[in-house]
Amino acid sequence: MQKSGKRAIFQGPLKKLPKQPTALFCVKLDNLRKFKQLSPEDRKLFLEAWLTLGLMRTAILVLSFKRLTRSLKMEQSDISVPESDDRVRDTAFLIGRAINRAAGHTPWESACLIRALTAQRMLNRRGLPGKLYLGIKKNRQEMTAHAWTLCGNKFVTGQSGHKEYTPISAFTWGCCTDRHTTASPPSGRKQ
Repeated sequence: MQKSGKRAIFQGPLKKLPKQPTALFCVKLDNLRKFKQLSPEDRKLFLEAWLTLGLMRTAILVLSFKRLTRSLKMEQSDISVPESDDRVRDTAFLIGRAINRAAGHTPWESACLIRALTAQRMLNRRGLPGKLYLGIKKNRQEMTAHAWTLCGNKFVTGQSGHKEYTPISAFTWGCCTDRHTTASPPSGRKQ
């Protein structure tokens, strides 16, 4: 930090840069090696997830939330999502893993809402039903939000910390709109 009189020209933390320019190159090369070690299916899912995360990030910045969720059905009361077979659960697991892997390698922020919308798009492309939850948590001075997705009763994204949030909205797609069955939302709180 350089000082001009008593005022600092730059205030704030400085990012530590690698001591050698090759350090950054080695990190990228290591990521490429890891990518090549993935199975062809996992590589395809990773690339699809990475591109869809970027699309969803852009969409969040330029479109209204109402327009983003236009193709989804908003549920006023909680509904159950049909139990899924092993193939569906395996596919949902692979999609969730690909989204979380890809989110760690995006130059943009891939927060929970972007991941949840990405999961919805990827599951819907494969004809798999699911549910996207939006929840809030109130502290004394702030309110935070979280989003998570389920396929059947299995989490695809956002499982970490979801119990701390009270669901305020739920969106469904696919064939999981049976209003006659009810189940409690995957939350640690009572509504």
